[in-house]
This record gives sequence, C-alpha cells and structure tokens, in this order.
Amino acid sequence: MQDPRAWRLSSEAGSVRPDTSTYSHGTQSLEITTTGDPDRPTCADLTLSGVDMTDCQWDLWLRAEDYRQVASILLELGGEGEDCLRLDVAPDMRTLRTGTWCRVTVNRAAERAVVGRPQLNRVTRVRLKVVPASDSAPSRLWVGYLATLPSADSGIVSISFDDGYDSDYKTALGIMQGYGIPAATSYVIADKVGLPGRMSADQLAEMREVHGWDIAAHASTDLTTLDEAGVRKEFETIRSFLLEHGYPEG
Repeated sequence: MQDPRAWRLSSEAGSVRPDTSTYSHGTQSLEITTTGDPDRPTCADLTLSGVDMTDCQWDLWLRAEDYRQVASILLELGGEGEDCLRLDVAPDMRTLRTGTWCRVTVNRAAERAVVGRPQLNRVTRVRLKVVPASDSAPSRLWVGYLATLPSADSGIVSISFDDGYDSDYKTALGIMQGYGIPAATSYVIADKVGLPGRMSADQLAEMREVHGWDIAAHASTDLTTLDEAGVRKEFETIRSFLLEHGYPEG
C-alpha cells in the first residue's frame, strides 16, 4: 500500500498526487489537497486484490500542512459499493503536529461506523477521506505509509494527569482505588508545585512512596514558542526538579 501512484481521487473535490519532496518511507508520498469546505471532503482510493483485515490494526505515517484546517481523517475498508468499516484516524487532530511526520496506529476502538455489511476477510478497497474544518482554507495532508499490523493479544492502559493539580491527590486517587486501579502518572509543572490548587512536595512524595504513582514533569510553556536556549533552560529546570525530589525515572 506504499505506492502513491496506485491511489486515485474518488471524490469530486480536492486532488491527490505523488510527491517526491517529502516522504517518511521510500522516495515519495501521497499528497492530498483539501477544498476548505467540510461538505466537500477529499477521498483517495486504493484498490486491492482482496486482503484479510479481520484481525489487524492499521499503521499510518501522516504529515499535515496545518492540522487546524482538518476536521477529521477517516479510513474506510470495504469492497464494491459503499459497504465499509469506517475508522477515525485521528480523534484529536493535534496528534498531527504541523509540518512533521507522525505515526498513527488505528485499531477497532476507533470505529466510527459500519455501513452495510463489509467483508473484512476480503477487503478490496481502502479509502482515506479528509474532511476540512469549518471556515478553513484549502490545505494539504501527506500519507507516507499505510500498512497492517497484527492485533495485540492484550493491551496496557496508562492513566496520566497533567499540571500537578491537587485534585490528583484529593479526588482521582480515591476514585481509581475504588475501581481497583492502583496508580497513574502525575505530570507536574516544576515551578507550580506547592501553589494554591497544586499538589505540595509532601503530597507528591506520598503519591509515589505510599500509593505507587509515577511522578514526572512537563514544560511550563509551549516548547514550540521557544528558541534553542529557551528549550535548554526549560529542560534544565525539569531535570533539576526531578532529581532534587528523588524522581530520576520521570
């Protein structure tokens, strides 16, 4: 499914073409151009000889010119006619960091709809449908790679909380224990620990030592707004906080 020349435009709007200027695998990618009109999505179709997709996940590499211009990306698996399994590739479009190749793994949990009776044991048509956001401008999305992966026998659920609010300690901890979920990760902002509404250093220590939570940290600002010196300073602050408080694994 890697040859962009094998894909064809199946919608009345937008365009598709191979692009050798940017790619994640091989030497070219599929460039999809949207219309800027959410009522006129752009669809690219790939014809297959009949692939068994009853027990798999879908592995994609995508790049957005501007994720804010895209409302949704749908992966449709079917055959002749409109019968298909429709999957939501990126429920949160911020997953597609603007101007960067991003890997997205899609499984059956991303099911948006089942249209008719698709035969997943013999998929002959794969469709990518890109729906523009409301009041957006025409934009481009690149597909660098699409493949199937075997479904995992089991999975891991990881729960995390941002910003170090004291609701982690006062609310989330008790609720999770009531459901038999032993621990999570609290990502705290170093220079806000101990402020009103935030966990104190003692509470963080209790969460880790008594309740088994992981304590980690993230930036205090959007890293994309910083120059190199600013990024280095931000990470030095994070690293110093974690080491000084005994959280080297964070």
